[in-house]
Order: sequence, then C-alpha cells, then structure tokens
Amino acid sequence: MITSVHNETIQNLSKLHMKKHRDQLSLTLVDGEHLIMEAYKAKVLTHVYGIKDHPLLHDIPYTQVSENVMRKLCSTTSLSQWVGVVHIIKDNQLSDHVLVLDGVQDPGNVGTLLRSASAFDFLSVILLPGCADPFSPKAIAASQGALFQCKIQTLSLEAFKTLLERSPHQLIVSDVHDAQRLEDLPSFHQCMLVLGSEGAGVSSHVKVLADHNVRIHTHNVESLNVAMAGSILMHGIFSRKG
Repeated sequence: MITSVHNETIQNLSKLHMKKHRDQLSLTLVDGEHLIMEAYKAKVLTHVYGIKDHPLLHDIPYTQVSENVMRKLCSTTSLSQWVGVVHIIKDNQLSDHVLVLDGVQDPGNVGTLLRSASAFDFLSVILLPGCADPFSPKAIAASQGALFQCKIQTLSLEAFKTLLERSPHQLIVSDVHDAQRLEDLPSFHQCMLVLGSEGAGVSSHVKVLADHNVRIHTHNVESLNVAMAGSILMHGIFSRKG
C-alpha cells in the first residue's frame, strides 16, 4: 500500500495531469469505475490504483493507496475510489469515415464529438492545430470513454494536405453558408468530415481543400454548437451507409 504523496511512482503519475507529460509518455489517467472499464474493454488499461483492499480487475495490476494519495491522482474535486493508467495508442491507419477537427478548442466539445464518432463509425479522428487535448480529463469524461475506441492522430496542416493527396477519401467541410444541405449530400464509401472551431468555423486553409461543403438546415438559429452539429452530420453520413 502506498501512503505517501511523495512516493516516486505517485509523483510521476501526477505529472500526467499535464499535457506535455501525457504526450511524452503516451499515458493518461482516468477517474472512476466506468472510464476504467471502458479503457479495459479497449485493451488500453495498464494499471489500477484504488483505496480498497481488493482489485477492481483481477487480470490488471493493482496497487492500493491511501485517500491522500488518491486525491493527488484524481482530476476531479470528489474522491474517486479508483484511478486507472491508460496507454495512449498512436495509430495512423484510416477508417472509411474519418472525423477531422480543425481548431475545436473546448475539451468538452472534443470529448462529445469523439463519443459521437465512436457511435457513428468515424473511428479515425484527425486533430489539426488548435484543438484541445482529447486525453485531458474533461475531454475523456465528455466522451464517456468512447475515445478509447477511436484511432486519434494529431497532424500539422502540411501533413494533413500530404495525407489527403494520397488518400481516396472525399473531403466534406462543414459550412453554415455556401454549402449543400445534409439531406442532399450523396453517400460516400470513404470520406473525411471537417468541423471547425467554435467561433471561426473551418479555417480558410482547409476550406480550399474541400470536395464538398455541407450544412444543416435550421429554423430560427443560424448555427449549432459544434458538438451538436458534428453529431448530426456524422449520423447523417452514417445513415447513408445502409
């Protein structure tokens, strides 16, 4: 049992609350049984720490810790009974349908979009510059752990352009102005759907790459929250697969 917050392992784990350490180690922490079980199902859970004297999962390494140590590991204000260590898998393979986020800054929106991406078979996700970290506590919580089912990669604009040139995917850009309605969009065997930042939308550098522009027909309001709009668009494209 670890009782000291100054324990070297605990000190190193607590650094995972910062993005630079998550990036360096390809690890992140998740709070609570639900997120731990989602990571377990995705086969990315490597270790569990808890305040109980018995393990949560018998085939995953377990360490009991004191409540003070658990508070240091938790990212939430309330005390979790379990914290899991999750391996961040880097996978560059593309699914038939790909979600591209261009500067989506709010981690709650990123997490919600990842949950919808998992639900609607957009299992590859590309993050362009300016996006919030999908492995931050807020993003993981908003995704309800669904992000562990996704293949997530972060690309520069130049790397994305190169990928697009070599890919058979059609690029569909969300645009509230000069675009065809979602219901008029044809079906695609392989496509990338681009969603832009909360304030400015998709950047001009990405818009010029589009094969198709799409919008959601609305009444009384011009645009929707990016997480809501993205979920509707992904469902619309998913439903065309039959």
